[in-house]
Amino acid sequence: MTKDEQQIAYLNFAGHGLVHLFEGVIPPLIPLLMLEFGASYFEMGLVVSVFTYLFGLGSLPAGWLTDLFGSRNLITIYLLVAGALSIAVITVSGYLGYMLVAAAVGLGASIYHPAGSTMISQEVSERGRAFGIYGMGGSLGIATAPVLSAFLGSEFGWRVPHIVFGIAGLAVGAWSMSIRRRSVGPRRTVPRFQEREHATSKLGMLLLLYISFALLGMAYKGLTTFLPAYMSQSAFADQTTFNPVTLGGAIATTAFLFGLLGQYVGGVLSDRVFPEYFYAVTTLAAGVFAFLMAFTTGILLVLLAVTQAFFAFTSQPVQNLLVARHLSRKRQGLGYGMKFFMLFGVGSIAAAFAGYLADRLGLSSVFAAMSFLYAAAATVAFLMGTAARRGRFRQP
Repeated sequence: MTKDEQQIAYLNFAGHGLVHLFEGVIPPLIPLLMLEFGASYFEMGLVVSVFTYLFGLGSLPAGWLTDLFGSRNLITIYLLVAGALSIAVITVSGYLGYMLVAAAVGLGASIYHPAGSTMISQEVSERGRAFGIYGMGGSLGIATAPVLSAFLGSEFGWRVPHIVFGIAGLAVGAWSMSIRRRSVGPRRTVPRFQEREHATSKLGMLLLLYISFALLGMAYKGLTTFLPAYMSQSAFADQTTFNPVTLGGAIATTAFLFGLLGQYVGGVLSDRVFPEYFYAVTTLAAGVFAFLMAFTTGILLVLLAVTQAFFAFTSQPVQNLLVARHLSRKRQGLGYGMKFFMLFGVGSIAAAFAGYLADRLGLSSVFAAMSFLYAAAATVAFLMGTAARRGRFRQP
């Protein structure tokens, strides 16, 4: 990558990491928040659902605005707005107030994904590699959120993680304004797929793609919302050395760090494999390991969680690549907005549903249920691959 492209990668590495700190701050705090507000798993799952729904819903207008005004200014706006709103948690004194602040942060953070993805798809030549770096930033945010949030919350109070992440957002937002705006010339395409770069896929392929994103979003949100709590309950339940909340967050962080490795592997392979089948295989593997997690405890549960995270995140770079390949350049912002609405907006319902399952059947039932959603997403991806092989949804 050129120097300009490296700056784009660095900005998106930081921006993507922060957006998942904002997203991931609540689940590790659920045991503390249940005590603070006298809430149930369902009620805390509802907070996560509201955050995630607005996080996804806001992606639609954000994608449209990205196509109109470009991605750079929108990324700065996201960082400053989400950072300031996170700090506003200092004003919260009850459950409803907390839900309102979470909703506002979700809406502010919704700007990032369409803007960041569009910037990479339009301004970087090695898109698979760049999406891998971008994804690694997101995975690092996802990985560090559980342990940072759990540690800061249990040691200093549940408001502190929100405030710390908010200050970080303001700092990166200030740095983003110092990056010189440059005129970027026509993007070079990757030779292996040059003939497919600007083809517009038919409606059928896009429909399958977005259905798979909705299913995958529900599986992801349901699993990650209760992963820290499940780990604190089932991984090493008999230990007395560590705070259970911190331990659950630390184990979740370990799993998500392997997701970062998966992002890198997926980014490297995205430009070299048949993308639809790669997406299907990795998603199916994530579902298999999620199912096994429902029936294990101890160190085996930790190993399964690590493996599940690796496969779940390996598919993410190729997801972004598929959106870029199936939409014209001028519609990519809206296309990414739709992707993240399906992942997070539609996917948000799984957090409340998973909380309901946890209250009625126990936390292990969440992982069994989410595994079937992973399998459904993989099935749709296999259908996409079959259609692509036959040329059913391709234009010549």
